[in-house]
Amino acid sequence: MGLAIWTTTPWTIPANLAITANPDLEYVAYDLPRHGVTVVAKDLLHAFLKECAPEELAQASDTAGRRSALRRAAPPAPPSGTPNGIKRTLQGSELEGWKYRHPLVARESPW
Repeated sequence: MGLAIWTTTPWTIPANLAITANPDLEYVAYDLPRHGVTVVAKDLLHAFLKECAPEELAQASDTAGRRSALRRAAPPAPPSGTPNGIKRTLQGSELEGWKYRHPLVARESPW
């Protein structure tokens, strides 16, 4: 499983000793093609996919359009553009105590 993080100072990444999650925010575990399951803040998922996997948003929009054409025969479709790769929703507080392997330095650190 991976974790998407944002930083305004990428040169600090080698020195980072921990990742924090806001305990009050929702996060999603998203199955990202060619990268596996990635945890990202739920409110930032569309922006993340737009930058990293825009085909996921296009696919979700196509799926929603097909479902709306079958609306009478099927349950209501998700909102247009809702990605289908969400495997799990997590509260930020659930991420406390998780560990991660640093991508540049051979060490394990708290999440």
